[in-house]
This record gives sequence, structure tokens and C-alpha cells, in this order.
Amino acid sequence: MGETADHEIGDTFQFRLTATVAQYADIKNYDSYKLVFHDTLSAGIDYVSEGNLTAEMFVGDNTTAIEVPTTTAKDGQNLTVTIDNLKAHLPAEIQENDAISVVVTYNAKLNAHAVVAESGVSGLYNNNKVYLEYSNNPNGEGTGQTKEDYVYVFTYKLTNTKTDNMGNTLQGAEFVLKKGDRFAAFTNGIFSGWSTAQDDTTKLTSGEDGTFVLTGLDAGTYTLVETKAPEGYKLAADTTITIAASHKEDDGGASATVTLSGENHEGATVVDSKISNLPETGGMGTTLFYAAGGILAAGAVIALAAGKKAKKEED
Repeated sequence: MGETADHEIGDTFQFRLTATVAQYADIKNYDSYKLVFHDTLSAGIDYVSEGNLTAEMFVGDNTTAIEVPTTTAKDGQNLTVTIDNLKAHLPAEIQENDAISVVVTYNAKLNAHAVVAESGVSGLYNNNKVYLEYSNNPNGEGTGQTKEDYVYVFTYKLTNTKTDNMGNTLQGAEFVLKKGDRFAAFTNGIFSGWSTAQDDTTKLTSGEDGTFVLTGLDAGTYTLVETKAPEGYKLAADTTITIAASHKEDDGGASATVTLSGENHEGATVVDSKISNLPETGGMGTTLFYAAGGILAAGAVIALAAGKKAKKEED
């Protein structure tokens, strides 16, 4: 996944931890060679379950993985993965200049405590911090350790606002959020999964200030669909929302930054128009009304003129 990635809350992804021995000659004289991965997940990331972790070794140019047994221990957000003796699993034909890579892979996911990314703001966000402990004394049990390294996972939010065409905020409008042919579900505004049926998904309602906030989304393109307008207003057209993210580690790796872009990437303003009880200007009802009035007025003038003429002839 690289050093940075983005995901929605609840989405399962993999962490991959890699330890490399430059050449077999570096550990040849050890009776045994120990590796311990010390991994700490921030509060917004969960280790999915026991049993999904694998450790594989690759030697030299050989792309065939050698499975390596491990002992794992989990204490809160801390995960320790131990390989007691790497040398016991090396192939017999290994050469002194062969490099050795050990890759530990396991599943994780963002939870409801995940920190939401802010565009252009550097931070620790949701991270996996790891360092490697390794044997460093061929004549004893001493160990050394690498400096800490980080992997970052970003998630995003949308702050949407409902207004009328005069800019006044509207309460009580209802929406659903789509991505492709799936509908997003939310619990207290936090993303909680997908549904294939609109009727089964969460109705998102604008509050007193006209806003509704959707938290825990992945990058991508969404459609915001108004399903119920406030009383006296028309439904708005569907609104496209695109979250485009460019993320990277900062220098030194102890923090990371994401830059967001795209149409309505921070949230959309959805505008409703009022429903009018009168015929529209230029409609047939108004035209006929004035035409009929004109005829009555002309008739009155003709009748009056005729009356005056008749009276004069009588005189």
C-alpha cells in the first residue's frame, strides 16, 4: 500500500512490514538470528483479528515465498511479531551474497475514532508505527533496533448545507449518498457500510443550521440525492461530489499531509426553490384573464357610444 493510503471507515486493508538483511554473510556466523516487529496502531485503526497474519521470506532472486512461523502478542494497540530464529528456515543452497527479505502482512481497518484528514494540514492522523528489533551479537543475546517508521491512512468528511435560493438555510431536507450503484449507510453521521437498495440505507437530514456532516469516506466520486424537500420547496437536482486526494509523508516520516481537490470535495451546498401556488408569469391562465378583460372594456365603450348616438337622434 505504500507509505500513505486512504480508506473509508470499516474498510479492510493490509499492512505490510518488511525487514531486509543485505546479504546472508552478515548473519552467517550467528547460531540463531532473531527478528521482532514492534507495531503500534493509532486509536483510529483496529487489528482485524487473530489468524490473518502471515510471514514470508524471500531469498536472493527467488520469488517463491518461504513461510516462516511467528509468535504474535497483542496488547491494546500494540502488536508484537517474533521470529525466534530466522536461520532455521533458510534454504540449504543459500549463497553468502544473497539478500534476505521477511514480509509480515496482516489485515486492519479504520474505526469510528479515526482522525479525519484536513487538506494541507500536516499531522500524525491514523498511523501504524513500527520498529524492528534484531540480533546484533553473534556471541551472545544482544539486540539492536531500527528507528521508527510510519504508515498513514487517511479518511475524509463532507460538510453539506441545505439552503433556499435566497441563501437561507433549510431544516428537514432528506438525502441519500450514492457511489456507483451502492448507497452509503451512516450511524450518527459516521460511515457504517453499503447497501444496494435506496430504501434500506440511511436518510440524511439537514439540521437547524441547514447542515449535515458525513464522516469516514474514502476518496472517489459520489452522488448526493435529495429524497424529501422541506415543506413548500421543490426537490433539488442530484449533486456530484468528487474527493480527489494527493497524500505523502512529510520529510523524516514522522507526519504526513494530504491535499484535497475535486468538485464539492469539502461538501456541497444544495439549493431548493419554493413551490408557487400561482400560475407562472406568461402562463395561459394570466393571458386569458387579461384578454377577457380587454374584450369587456371594449364592449363597454362601444355600448356607451351607441347609447349617446341614439339619444342625440331622438333629440
